[in-house]
Amino acid sequence: MRHIIVAILFAFTLCLPLHAIQETLSFIPFSLNEGLTHTRVQCIFCDHAGIVWIGTKNGLNSWDQSELKNYLHNPSDPKSLPDNYIKFITEGADQKLYLSTNHGVGTFDPALKQFSPLLYEGKPFEAWSCLHTDSVLLLGGRNTIYSYHYQSRSLAPLINEVKGDLNKCITHIALWDDQTYIASCKHDGIWIYDLKRQTMSRCPFVQKHNVNSIFVDSQKRLYVSVYGNGVFRYRHDGTPDGHFSVQNGKLTHNVVSDFVEKDSIIWMGTDGGGINLLDLHTDEVKCIKHIPSDPLSLPNNSIFCLYKDRKGNIWGGSVHAGLFAIIKNHIKTYKDTPPNVPYGLSEPTITALHEEADTLLWIGTDGGGLNAYDQHTTLFRHFPSTSGKKVVSIVSFSPDKLLISCFNDGFYLFDKRTAQITPYPLIDSHTAREEFAKGDLVNLYATPDEIYIFGYHIYIYNRHTHETYRLSTPPNVENYQLMNAQPVHEDDRYIYIMSYKELLQIEKASKSITLLFSVSDNESLTSACIDSQGNFWIGSDYALYYYDTASKLSKKVQNILFQNIQSLTSDSKERIWIGANNMLLVYFIHEKRTMILDETDGVKPNEYIFTPMPRSLSQNIYMGGTQGLTVINQNIEIVDDYAPAVNLLSINLDGKDITRDVLPHRKLVVPYQHSSINFKVIVDESVPFCKHLFNYILEGDEPRKIQSASRSVELGHLNPGNYTLLANCNTNNNWSKPMELLHIHVQAPIWQRPWFIGLCLLIFIMLFTGGIWLLQKRMAHKYKLLIAKNEREQEERLRFIARLNEVIDNNIDNPNLDNHFLQNEMAMGRTSLYNKLKQATGMGTSEYINHRKIEKAKKLLTNTNLSISEISDCLGFTYQRYFSTIFKKTTGLSPSQFRHQSSLK
Repeated sequence: MRHIIVAILFAFTLCLPLHAIQETLSFIPFSLNEGLTHTRVQCIFCDHAGIVWIGTKNGLNSWDQSELKNYLHNPSDPKSLPDNYIKFITEGADQKLYLSTNHGVGTFDPALKQFSPLLYEGKPFEAWSCLHTDSVLLLGGRNTIYSYHYQSRSLAPLINEVKGDLNKCITHIALWDDQTYIASCKHDGIWIYDLKRQTMSRCPFVQKHNVNSIFVDSQKRLYVSVYGNGVFRYRHDGTPDGHFSVQNGKLTHNVVSDFVEKDSIIWMGTDGGGINLLDLHTDEVKCIKHIPSDPLSLPNNSIFCLYKDRKGNIWGGSVHAGLFAIIKNHIKTYKDTPPNVPYGLSEPTITALHEEADTLLWIGTDGGGLNAYDQHTTLFRHFPSTSGKKVVSIVSFSPDKLLISCFNDGFYLFDKRTAQITPYPLIDSHTAREEFAKGDLVNLYATPDEIYIFGYHIYIYNRHTHETYRLSTPPNVENYQLMNAQPVHEDDRYIYIMSYKELLQIEKASKSITLLFSVSDNESLTSACIDSQGNFWIGSDYALYYYDTASKLSKKVQNILFQNIQSLTSDSKERIWIGANNMLLVYFIHEKRTMILDETDGVKPNEYIFTPMPRSLSQNIYMGGTQGLTVINQNIEIVDDYAPAVNLLSINLDGKDITRDVLPHRKLVVPYQHSSINFKVIVDESVPFCKHLFNYILEGDEPRKIQSASRSVELGHLNPGNYTLLANCNTNNNWSKPMELLHIHVQAPIWQRPWFIGLCLLIFIMLFTGGIWLLQKRMAHKYKLLIAKNEREQEERLRFIARLNEVIDNNIDNPNLDNHFLQNEMAMGRTSLYNKLKQATGMGTSEYINHRKIEKAKKLLTNTNLSISEISDCLGFTYQRYFSTIFKKTTGLSPSQFRHQSSLK
């Protein structure tokens, strides 16, 4: 994060008046409105992750740059805080959070909201203070100092008995040198613990007993705050080195509650006198105080504790106004205050600015009349005589008078001596009514000899003759092009004006008007200024333009932030200050770099209004808007001294905080059946209040990019695969280096995992192999059964055919051998006999009988000399011709041909 570093050293600023010191600081509050559990803040600590812990009289709070969380004692939860009264908070070398309450000391796990007590001899013990070292945590208890060893987790007193008040409570512990601890008791003075001798004895050179606080500075000097008697300082050898009190003019209050040191300045928080700043080089003390009705002053004058974090930021805990962070800057935004309260405006909307040589800034407001801002005292003055006036333009009329133009009203002279206004007829009454009745602005610009009036027309008032005339419009310029123009600059020869569409110049001598620059019909000019080189910067509702007066050429300055530009001004350091989209930007001309300024720089959101004025005669730059006046010290140097880094703060899976399990190794394994992954980031930067735009980049199987201003992001459901989560943020119109936050592995469903697929494949192979084996076994069994069946059937067919052949052969000469005869002989039905014979031979009954007779005939024809007629009779044929027909049909030969052929073989 950037710091605004003032060219004038901070030590020098301490020599400025009281209120001027406060002008270098802004205060960011955390109180009941922000969710704090109590307005009395008793201790503050920033842990290694950047979370700010706030201990109050009623509960523990944490701020992680995005939300304030509360932790309270819960009687029904034995692991909650044992008590809401928080005495101190610190972080050990083991990165655990240690805190003390009225009911004991212990560690606190914010993720689980669990308190784990530290026990001495098996019991809780009380501690009022602590001192963190590399190996041990020292705890200021009752009558002794305890030493807790991180590695062994052992707790033991440094000394068993301390002489003196047996009820003493060690309220503060400080390291004086390598061998000595300094401890203080509220009612029993200062004690010294000798590390080498391991003895604790009363401090011989401090006799005061009512000690409120102690502190050892960078020069090893001891500061002792004595209740009601200021602060006493001692050198390391014990000799007195100063007394700071109200009585000697060195303090604003005699009760000092706490000390911190930064840049050779001792910050002392008092109980009613604000914060006193002691310069170690000069011993001069200045004060930061709360001023009633001044919203920019210290929030409260009763300070309970002060804390400096590892980035050097100062935090304050008050008695009645909560926590506040103190940010060093040189930009202030002043808003409205009650009438005649000198710490702000009479009305927040600013419509005109005019600076005089004596560095008095005159301010025109929208209905609050005229205001004056003293640039030395930083105080405002309201003028009741102008109340209700909408002052849109202010110029000097004489050393004692201002000329103002009031919207829809007219011109007035304001007398600085009497603070009264009177109407002034700058133009005739008829023309004035016409100009002011149109509902547009009537602007003024004054030279030593003339006053220019920019309304629907341009008029020139001669200061010497008191005559007014209308400026003629040249032929090449339409009258509407000059309507309600605003003057933006003057040199020896020209007055430069801006209208809705054009930048023009009016030659003072000839009063001729020349067009320099214009925009297209769909674009309007909103503001313009001139830099130290004499070149113009022109803002529109869509872009920023640069106009080179030497070459007469213009160019568009490319930047996504340059949209809806509302106001422009420049400084002597080659910077253009830009009000755009309710933000304040600064553009570095030579570097071509843009920076966004925010609350850490002292800038509040503001809808800026272009109020042209010559370059400031003082060290300040002024920009007005609907939300007040922004005052910028143009001597500031804006540098990047610490590049922001985005770090993972917490992660939730399906609503469960798993930060503690994931954060050490930055690896997250997510089951397939998850619903959402939520994470939160924290930015490691100089000042922890900057607003950023974040890029959340998910690389991996399903890459995505989320751009958001939130530090909390929900990824939702992720498909199975491997992912890497990265994040960066914008800084000064650039993006920081992406930081790798987390590696995510989303498990596939069980049916997609390799081991499950392998198991399924193995089971499939086993089942397939077993199935084949069973199938083969079953088929073999079936084959055996089929063979057996076929054998039985074949045997039956053979027996059937043998029996049938026997019947036919025994009765072959019987003329009655037919189907009916065989049915009777075979004891079978006609159909059964036919089917069985057909299945066995493929022939019907009559056909099979003839087949047997023909086969018999072949044998008789071949082996006997029986005649064909005899053979026909032997075979039971009634007619020889029928026999011959059947024989020839079966064999293809007649009986005689068959016999003849057989005889030839």
